[in-house]
Amino acid sequence: MTFLMILTTIVFIIFISLSVFGGGQIFMPIFSWLWEFLNSHFGTNIDSQTISNLFTISNATPGVFSTKLAFASGYLVANGHWWGFIFTFFTYLTFVLVPFLAMYFSMKLMTSKNKSPFLQGLVKIMNPIIVGIIGALIIQLLIGIAFPQVIFNKSISEYAKVNNMKIKAQYFEKIGMPILFIYVLFTVIFSSIMYKKKFPVVLLILINVVCSFLVFCPWLVN
Repeated sequence: MTFLMILTTIVFIIFISLSVFGGGQIFMPIFSWLWEFLNSHFGTNIDSQTISNLFTISNATPGVFSTKLAFASGYLVANGHWWGFIFTFFTYLTFVLVPFLAMYFSMKLMTSKNKSPFLQGLVKIMNPIIVGIIGALIIQLLIGIAFPQVIFNKSISEYAKVNNMKIKAQYFEKIGMPILFIYVLFTVIFSSIMYKKKFPVVLLILINVVCSFLVFCPWLVN
């Protein structure tokens, strides 16, 4: 059973590394689905709180976001066993090396056949597809942040639904949903402008964390 779990994890890590473009928060729903899938089929004890904590730590620390999630996957699926520390390097190297090799051989192919009408047509088709994928993931992330009671594109059985019993939804109900929506809208616009102005990302994250504490005052909510 352990071997099957390890094999399944590696296969899905390869699939994720080759199917998603980028290195940031667009990986959050995909890795979240992977961990929930492994938990439901192999009993890895990965709960929603662990996932939320990992996302928070990954966002607040320097480095490429997606590789940190791949690295942590090896430890999470091990469920506290000693081999988890070794498996983290396997999941990390799989996530990094597979797309690197794919890119290397693709570049060699395009260099040798750069005038091929097929490749030129493929590039024209892929550009809008990539933009569409990134745009869809941005919308999904914004919905999850601004409307915590909404479940969207989580799985086939839970593609779109409203769950007001979620802990996060109940928390923000006490504060006021309009405040959350206004805050998300403001911080997204502010962060985008500051990022374009080459403002340090780590400092920008710290500012947003401080602002969120000041706006929502979690110590005042019972």
